[in-house]
Amino acid sequence: MKFSAEKILPEIGKSKRGGARSNSGGARIGAGRPAGRPNKVTASVREVAQTFTEEAVQTLASVMRDTSAPAVARVSACNAILDRAHGRPTQGVELEIDNKAFSPAEILDLENLYETAKRNGVWIKQKAEMQERKRRLNAETSQ
Repeated sequence: MKFSAEKILPEIGKSKRGGARSNSGGARIGAGRPAGRPNKVTASVREVAQTFTEEAVQTLASVMRDTSAPAVARVSACNAILDRAHGRPTQGVELEIDNKAFSPAEILDLENLYETAKRNGVWIKQKAEMQERKRRLNAETSQ
């Protein structure tokens, strides 16, 4: 009578190669660096890079003002300065809602939310904020 290893011990020959072993590494609750916290190397590199901030902004400004520089370089320098000074502008999102995906009550809630945001001047506030940024930028560049 012959016995094969697979009949006696079915797990033999089906070994799992790779992957985390139960006693080492792998994803564990609470393990590792918390999300959003930079590692020590990143923090030290950031600290060194910050010493060049003023010089970098001055270089961007000189490229922006250099009329002999390519237009692409000048626009890129302008965008970099604006992004760092005022943050990147918010991007509007157009959303089409499939009425079949929502119940009538949910559609009504979404419409009410939109109307409330419109009534409270969310878009008006953003527009005013951008106009204020442009005003400040024009005042700074004219000096």
